[in-house]
Amino acid sequence: MKLKTYNLFPAFFSFIIDNKIRSLAENMEKNVEIMGVKSGMRVLEAGCGSGFVTPALSKAVGKEGFVIAADIQKKMIEKAKRKRGYLQNV
Repeated sequence: MKLKTYNLFPAFFSFIIDNKIRSLAENMEKNVEIMGVKSGMRVLEAGCGSGFVTPALSKAVGKEGFVIAADIQKKMIEKAKRKRGYLQNV
């Protein structure tokens, strides 16, 4: 079965959702804390996109936990993987 991807947020627009201005306006570390993510947890980030939330999740779970970041768009995963170089538990 072929997945129709024309309704998805295009990867070439990922700069809109993953930028410095959004980082200043939205405290993802606080949001992750509100979600209840704690050190040692195993977290699935479904629909990670370009990985805007991934670093905050990685920091929250610490060395004892890990994050699985998944997306259905190959190009979004490629963008998220660029951040993974410094995220050892993703």
